[in-house]
Amino acid sequence: MYNQSVNSQAASCWLVDAHLRIHTPAGPGALPKDFGKGRPGQSFSEVIPPAFHGEVAAIFARIRESHGELSTKVRRADAPGGTSRFVQLVVLPAAEGPLYRCSLREVELDEDIWNETRHQSPADQAIAVPAPGNLPNPFELIFDRAPIQIAVFDPQYRFLYINPQTVKDEALRQWLIGKDDFDYCRYRNRDMSLAVKRREKLEAVTRTGEPQGWEETHTTHEQKTVIISWTLTPVFDEARNIRMIIVTGSDLTQIRRAQQQVREEQEKFMLLARHVKEVFYIRDPAMTKFIYVSPSFEQVWGYSCQQLLDDPKTWYRAVHPEDKPRLKELDVLSAPEQQVNTEFRIIRPDDAERWIQARLFLAFDHQSNLSYVVGLSEDITERKTAELALQNQARQFREIFENAPIPMAIADMAGKLALVNEAMGSTLGYTREELLACNINVLSVTEDMQENLLLRQQLLGGQTDSIQLNKRFVHKNGQILHTLLKASLMRNSPGQPTHFLGQVVDITDRKKAEDALTSQNLELAKINAELDRFVYSTSHDLRAPLTSLLGIVYLMEQEPVSESTREYLNMMRTSINRMDAFIGEITDYARNARTEVAIEPLDIEQLIRECFQDLHYLPRAGTIRKDIHAPLPGPVYSDGRRLKIVLNNLISNAILYHNSYVESPFIRAEVTSEDSLCVVRITDNGKGISPEHQGRIFDMFYRASDDTKGSGLGLYIVKETVEKLGGAIEVSSVVGVGSTFTIQLPLRR
Repeated sequence: MYNQSVNSQAASCWLVDAHLRIHTPAGPGALPKDFGKGRPGQSFSEVIPPAFHGEVAAIFARIRESHGELSTKVRRADAPGGTSRFVQLVVLPAAEGPLYRCSLREVELDEDIWNETRHQSPADQAIAVPAPGNLPNPFELIFDRAPIQIAVFDPQYRFLYINPQTVKDEALRQWLIGKDDFDYCRYRNRDMSLAVKRREKLEAVTRTGEPQGWEETHTTHEQKTVIISWTLTPVFDEARNIRMIIVTGSDLTQIRRAQQQVREEQEKFMLLARHVKEVFYIRDPAMTKFIYVSPSFEQVWGYSCQQLLDDPKTWYRAVHPEDKPRLKELDVLSAPEQQVNTEFRIIRPDDAERWIQARLFLAFDHQSNLSYVVGLSEDITERKTAELALQNQARQFREIFENAPIPMAIADMAGKLALVNEAMGSTLGYTREELLACNINVLSVTEDMQENLLLRQQLLGGQTDSIQLNKRFVHKNGQILHTLLKASLMRNSPGQPTHFLGQVVDITDRKKAEDALTSQNLELAKINAELDRFVYSTSHDLRAPLTSLLGIVYLMEQEPVSESTREYLNMMRTSINRMDAFIGEITDYARNARTEVAIEPLDIEQLIRECFQDLHYLPRAGTIRKDIHAPLPGPVYSDGRRLKIVLNNLISNAILYHNSYVESPFIRAEVTSEDSLCVVRITDNGKGISPEHQGRIFDMFYRASDDTKGSGLGLYIVKETVEKLGGAIEVSSVVGVGSTFTIQLPLRR
């Protein structure tokens, strides 16, 4: 501890002017003997110990403003005689004009206290000790080192003491002694409302004699916002008069910031808990009660949060009876890293059944003591329903797969069979176990290996999702099986291929039938070609004699013959023409059946005119009026040769079977376009066809009566030819009125 002496034997006093020159040397005393009295005009710095040189200028700079006493720190001073003392320099204005009374006071200081300053540099080594005042000396050092802010006011609310925690600037602390808060605020350029507030609290202490307290927020001169909690405590003398007021301040800035952060985190937590769909809850370590449960509990469980807080068993009673045994695992938690994740069903008050996924974990404090049990519960009904549906679909797929009559197999990406059904084993002659040990290539014909690789590349390359082809497999007995294989890729949820799915249809018998049919078709094509040659040859060989006979008939008609002979020649000509027409019909029929349709643009009006012109030789053809009406905007696309055969037959029939008793016989050809069809109508006012014959006139070799002049092939050939062109034909006829044949052909562009 330390003690100060202020008697004349322990102090030296000088009168010094504002320029630090000695005006009056020091009087008698112990210290001047050691350090020197000085002389008028001498620099004061030459007299005082060197340890004070750094502080003297600062003291004199402040003393001009304070007009009160200021003192330096206590320093060790070595006297010329070899002695060492702890001294303090005190300066105060003198009564003798603009002079200052300077005193060196010796301080009795414990060496242990001085040794605590060894960490300081020699120039800074000192201990702050206020000038003698009203504080009990034993407490000053304690106040200086206290971690809180301390200030002492006299009954007039002037500073008696300020510790370094309150004001760090030592010179400012010394200057404030004897001044009040208003002086401090003016010096710091602070809002005077701060001083007013403090004065109100000091006055309240004086008025009530009771401690006062408040929190104060202000900005320091370093522009930092601080929060201080002040406590004002009165100190009384023996007469219960206030001797001084001790003010202590605690910096609550960090505490308040931490509290604000806690509040913000709590607000975030509550906001999250209110809006998250999962149920969040906190239980005590013994799990006997709920400390907190989020509002989503009401939506999931159907009970109110208050019901659960009042009755912690509410949630358990809602658990489905079949699922309660599995909740025993919730009791095995013991370590921080342990967690429980389980699923169970609950029955809500409205009897709705819901699936719940519960996760539970423990929360420990920094001393590893269990603080809380924390849980999350999520309604997974939709997900669980989807999972159960998926499982049901998988089971159904497995049943369908196993029992399908079509051989089916699933192979991995390397071609190893992973799943086969019973039909696959029956088709290939293997057991299921034997197939599952095989690669698909082992079951394939060696010559088809390249085809297998191409199939794999097409599927994996994304060129197609599935492919169908004819594939050969080797039966266990070595027989080659012809199959129709449909292969596709199976993918996982990210879309990556995982397996090949193959469906096989055994077409061995069909393949044999197809091969036989192909052989038969080739043979039939050969026969048809020979028939075509025969028809051509026959028609040529038959028509050549007929042409010769017609020539002879013509020559005989040029000779003078009897009327009977001329009648016989006419009958011969008619028979020869009929035979020639029959041969022509047979030739048309053969060509229509075996030649392809050749589509070309046609001027159908011109085609009809040509038909009329070609048939002009028929008896009485010149006496029949021919009308053509074909207002089409462009050509008709069809097979011209076939269409001419059709028109020739219909027009020739109209000429041959005209009604010779009508005054003006006619044949009208009309062409229109109706609903994407080219419609051709051939109408006459001839003899007509009786209803009982109309349904059969398109049959082969059908003749309505013995008087019919044709062979019965003409209308049959017409119908076959129209159908070959993709069209249809129909007839409308009334006996004695006439007939209309309507042809409908595709209107091609």
